[in-house]
Amino acid sequence: MVWIPSGSCELGPVDGFWVDACPVTNQEFAAFTRETGYCPVACREAGQIQWRYPEGWDDHPVTDVSWVDAVAYAAWAGKALPTEAEWACAAHDALACDTGGAQPGGTRPVATGSPNGYGLYDVFGGVREWTADWHPIGGPVPLKVVKGGTRTGQPQPVHGHAGNIGFRCVVRTG
Repeated sequence: MVWIPSGSCELGPVDGFWVDACPVTNQEFAAFTRETGYCPVACREAGQIQWRYPEGWDDHPVTDVSWVDAVAYAAWAGKALPTEAEWACAAHDALACDTGGAQPGGTRPVATGSPNGYGLYDVFGGVREWTADWHPIGGPVPLKVVKGGTRTGQPQPVHGHAGNIGFRCVVRTG
């Protein structure tokens, strides 16, 4: 994990916090599902009883997980999802979008590009990432904020999942 000091960014002030240097990987998420028996939303929708990922993709970011799945993993790991402001403050130094090595329509192993000034990898150019925040767009489904990736993230339904959305976690000290 990487320490992000207290400060202010475009979305307001934040207290200092720890954040994962990389998005959560398939291998890390697999440990969670094995230990807990958790079956992500996408698996349940597909009628599967066990979560799997492509062979050889241990160190790729986990994707196709819903916000609910990400929160469940974070709780298991003793962490949380970052707020939109925390994510923005941690990412503020990521000026370049390094998409090198990603397969068309796919991902690449985490930490294969250069880190930002804080030491975070894959802030931009990788997967979009869930945050703890939501935007009341209207309608019956709450929409959660996703950030990063190769473009600005649009809010997504809580139970929604996509092959380009993953997450990283934070630990707050206060």
